[in-house]
Amino acid sequence: DYQFRCNATEWYPYMALALIFLAVYGIGVPMVAIAFLFHNSRKRKGNLWNNRIVYMNWGFLYRGYRHRRWYWEIVIQIRKMVLILVVVFLSDYTEVQLMGAIWWLAFDLALCYKLNPYKERLKYWLE
Repeated sequence: DYQFRCNATEWYPYMALALIFLAVYGIGVPMVAIAFLFHNSRKRKGNLWNNRIVYMNWGFLYRGYRHRRWYWEIVIQIRKMVLILVVVFLSDYTEVQLMGAIWWLAFDLALCYKLNPYKERLKYWLE
């Protein structure tokens, strides 16, 4: 809403609400997902594909990746969150913002090619 001035007294409750949702969605949801998958992966000795209930309910998070890279969806979520943080919080410094985004994406692309997480080659081209 453009009628509120930033850093004014009526602005702070909205900022607090935004930070709460950022923490819940940006940190809480990925952490719960990785904790659940890690717990089930250790319980099944790294094989999440054998349990039908886990596969049917949580398989969308790891179905497109190689068996040893079941966590890659969480890596993608972290990539998006860091990129958003770089773009938003470095908006006053455009050169630093641009270089930070380029370096982060280059690092992520190198990590993707090093770890080879996808089952299908087409996904590498899309990445």
